[in-house]
Amino acid sequence: GELIGGVDIIRALCEDGSFNEVFPPEAFA
Repeated sequence: GELIGGVDIIRALCEDGSFNEVFPPEAFA
């Protein structure tokens, strides 16, 4: 999807597990 909302969206995807393989949660700690 599009990065609407910036980091907030990415963090939500990380929590959902969709981006864990690309962006580990540690990157947004």
